[in-house]
Amino acid sequence: MKETILGIKISLESEQELIQSISEYINSGQKIRIFTPNPEMVIEAQRDNDFKLILNSAEITIPDGKGLIWASKILNKRLKNTIPGTDLMEKICAEASRKNWTIFLLGASKGIADETKSILEVRYPGIKIIGFLEGSPLDEDDLKTQNNILKIIGKRKIDLLFVAYGAPKQEKWIHRNISSLPVAVAMGVGGAFNYISGNISRAPIWMRKIGLEWFYRLITEPWRWKRQLKLIRFSYLVFINRIQS
Repeated sequence: MKETILGIKISLESEQELIQSISEYINSGQKIRIFTPNPEMVIEAQRDNDFKLILNSAEITIPDGKGLIWASKILNKRLKNTIPGTDLMEKICAEASRKNWTIFLLGASKGIADETKSILEVRYPGIKIIGFLEGSPLDEDDLKTQNNILKIIGKRKIDLLFVAYGAPKQEKWIHRNISSLPVAVAMGVGGAFNYISGNISRAPIWMRKIGLEWFYRLITEPWRWKRQLKLIRFSYLVFINRIQS
């Protein structure tokens, strides 16, 4: 089930329901994509129709951001709770450690994926992270990246591929490449490797609960101020949509 916010389809399932769905997809052998739309990504999709089509073609699109829940209330939609992408990734990793799923980490700056792997292996004993590949390739490097992944994993299959290229690059990369790799579930995770490895701190839980994570990021990473302008446009479009509905 999905609800639409400014033209972007968002999954309505709870975190636990999503974990169950992911397990069923892995067992069935069906390839799926998990994307994590937030207000910034919704605004990006307004100007980039390819990105919009890719988001809306994904099997799972979680509401990553309090702004989407606020918009849902204004627009009389059914979204109830945010599901931060980093949190969902960790919940999936916990499930993977219990169910023997294999994991591959793709993207982030040099050293970050390796650190993330080490931390996840301590945090979730028994987790099977079968490889990682750092960096952020250009579009024309797809075949090279695919071959490098295949060299690392050999004949093994990847149940869960976490891609940390940042939006919209990671969603477009997954869309182009998932069919050419032995991957069951591919998820775009943005800065999750940085958060898990501790290279970038997350907002305190109380700030996340009241929807001020964006403000914390602005204070700790002031260079993001131009990106935060998208939140103003998001609010404007929500109100316009409400007036016109």
